[in-house]
Order: sequence, then structure tokens, then C-alpha cells
Amino acid sequence: MPLSPNPGSKFSGIFKEMTKESFATKSRRLTQALVLSIALNIGLMASLIYTSLKTPPLSDTIALENEQMIEGTPFSDTNLEVLSYYFAMSFDQLIQQLRDETLLEEGYRKRDLALSCLVAFHHFNLEKSLSGMLLERRQKTFVNQHGGESIGITLFPGLEDESYVAILNYIHNEKWPLTSAGLFKEIKHRTAIVPPSLKEAFFLTPEFHALTVLFNRSDFTIDQEDLFQMAIEGEWETLSCFATQNRFSDDSRRKLLLSYIQNRSKIATMLLLSMEREFLIKKLEDAKLIQLISTIEEKTPEVDLLLKDLLVSARSDKLRKRAAQKLYEFAGEVLPNPFHYELVLARFFQERAPVATQTRVHIVKRGDTLWHLSRQYGVKLSQLKEVNELGEGHNLKLGMQLIIPNE
Repeated sequence: MPLSPNPGSKFSGIFKEMTKESFATKSRRLTQALVLSIALNIGLMASLIYTSLKTPPLSDTIALENEQMIEGTPFSDTNLEVLSYYFAMSFDQLIQQLRDETLLEEGYRKRDLALSCLVAFHHFNLEKSLSGMLLERRQKTFVNQHGGESIGITLFPGLEDESYVAILNYIHNEKWPLTSAGLFKEIKHRTAIVPPSLKEAFFLTPEFHALTVLFNRSDFTIDQEDLFQMAIEGEWETLSCFATQNRFSDDSRRKLLLSYIQNRSKIATMLLLSMEREFLIKKLEDAKLIQLISTIEEKTPEVDLLLKDLLVSARSDKLRKRAAQKLYEFAGEVLPNPFHYELVLARFFQERAPVATQTRVHIVKRGDTLWHLSRQYGVKLSQLKEVNELGEGHNLKLGMQLIIPNE
């Protein structure tokens, strides 16, 4: 009898077919999900890249917000309120506003007020940018909306489009488009090395030129770098006031150096000691000499001569004691207490002739000769050589100290 097919084997085949179909379906669905996931990730990345490229830098965003604030605020069409807003802007922000021709009050545009703020608060050199053009000026006062104080400012009416073209070209081409005062303040604010281009721009100012002329008229050759260092050790008002007076006498030079010494300028101290020693000894009052001594930090032949001359002079005890104190300081010693004048003289004149014969000392300058000095001081040439131990044919050197014996 033929065997009938096993019922279980039939269902087993059907199950296998179903299992095969189910696996294929799942694989296809997983593949589709994976492709969709990859597509979504690629789309998300593309969206992020596009957004980052379209988003402006923070500085541009701030500038845009500033512009929108000006354009959108109710006060944007009144001069005083726009001035108050511009007052807080930086140099670069105000330059951007020089292109804004929005009309305000009294015929002024926003660019006019931005220009006034550049000149008043950032030392922009307007005259140079317009090649000395005759400018109209109007004075205006506005209240700072942040601090509440009243601030005066100069407006420049009547400037046409071509003037602003020239101003913008000047700003673009000039590395330091500032006035003399602006250059000075820029140098003073820098704690690091001053850029050579900034220093060269300052050298070309009328004020520094006047300083150079003053010292070029002396018998000494002063290095330009020394004059620069002296100028920036002081205040702008000192240099500006001198240049305005336009005086180039010896007296002007002395007064200027003393002004810088009040600001504790080391260069001014050394120049005054080198150039005006006789004036210091004979003419300068005690109080200013004491102030001068307090600024001296380095011992030089000129400093040593001055202090010793003051020590044997007929000046006040206070001044002579201050000179002695500085001499002991340079020697690494402490001033004796109590102070004995004779002891100090013995300490610092022990290697010289008696004090009475050396109350005059001459520092050799350019062009000095022994014959010339003997006639100048009324002493014999042989005596001058003997006191200073100079042999025949001895050449004098600049800065050399010569004792001038009494008659």
C-alpha cells in the first residue's frame, strides 16, 4: 500500500517558504531604513554648513545691530541724540558711518556727525585729509545718554560728496590718519615696542620738528631717538605749548628741559647736565636743584661733577646734604649720621688737590682747546696742563673733565 505523504512535511515546506519570505522582507526594510538614515544625516550636515556660511561674523553682527539701532530708534532723526549715540562708537565704527547720507536736522547728515566725533574723540586729522581746505566750524553741546554729562563738539557744515571721497581715500591710504596729539597719545598708550611707522609719523609732526630745531641750535649733537624718548616721557601739553610759542633761545631750551624733569624724564636730566652745567651751578634755585638730583639714577662724569661742585658751593646746607647723600648712594654707602661736612669733603676729594683750588670744573665740548680754555678762564696754559696732568700734544676728548685752577 503506497505510503501517503507525511502531513508534517507539507506544513514544514510552507513554513520554510514563509520564513524565507519574511527574512527577505526584513532585509529589504532594514536596507531602506539605513539608506533613509544616511540621507537624513547628509541633509542635516548640509543644512548646518549652509547656516554657518550664511551667518555673519560676530563683529559684522555687532555692526549690523548698531546700524539697525540707529536706523530703527525714534531718536535717529535728531542731531543731539545721534551725537550721543556716536559718542560711544569706536574709530572703525565711525568710519563706517561716513557713508551714511541719512538727512537729520539743520542740513546735517549722519556722516557729518560721525566725522565730528572722529575729530573730537579720536584725533582724526581732518585738515590733512582735505589738504588744508578752509573749513567752516560750528560749536554744539550734547548730553551723553550714558553718563549724563554735557559734551562740546565742533561740527563742520558745508562738506560736499567730493570731500567725503577725499576723507575716505585718506583713511584708506594713510596708516596713521591722526593729528599730532593723536599720534602722541597712541604712542603713550602702547606698552610694547612702538611700530617704526608710528614713530616716523610722529617725527614728521610740527611739534617734533620744533623740538629738533631747538636742540640743533646748540653746540651739542642730540640723537633723534633721545629727543623722542624725552618727548614721550613728558605730557603732550609740554611739547604742544613749546611748539606754539615758537621760541628757540637758550632760555627756552632750559625751561623746556626743566619742565620735562618735573615729569622725571631721565633723558632731560642728562641733557641738562651735559648742556647747561654752568647754568645749573650759578642760576638754578636750590629747590629745583634738589628736584633734579632726585631724578638722577645713574652715575656719569657729568653727574659726579655737578654733585661735587654743589658740595663745595655756597649753597644751602639742605642742598649740599642732598648732593652728599647722592654721592654716598653711588658709592654704595650710607650718609654719615650725624652729618659732618668736613668728613664728606675728605671722603670724595681725597684724591684731588685742596678744595680751594678746584671750585671750577670744565667739561670739554666740541671745538675746545687748552689755549682757548686758558684765555676763557684767565689762567696760564702751563698751569692748566700741570693741574690736569696733561703732557705735550695731549688731545682733549668730548666730555673730559678739566679742573680750572684759581688765579
